[in-house]
Amino acid sequence: MPGKLHIDIAESAEELRSLLLSTSNAGVKEKLQALYWLKSGYASQATQEAFRDESVSQHVPSS
Repeated sequence: MPGKLHIDIAESAEELRSLLLSTSNAGVKEKLQALYWLKSGYASQATQEAFRDESVSQHVPSS
């Protein structure tokens, strides 16, 4: 697929989830949420494309 995005995420899913739940800054929260979804495998291909378009909804999946 042309333009395929590859990201190496150093933090664990639990670390990202903890940071996500502890931050109050909306911009930071969106970025952490995207990283959490990617790291945890929750994100589908369609969701990954939405992240590139910056149209992320607010949802934190429970562990």
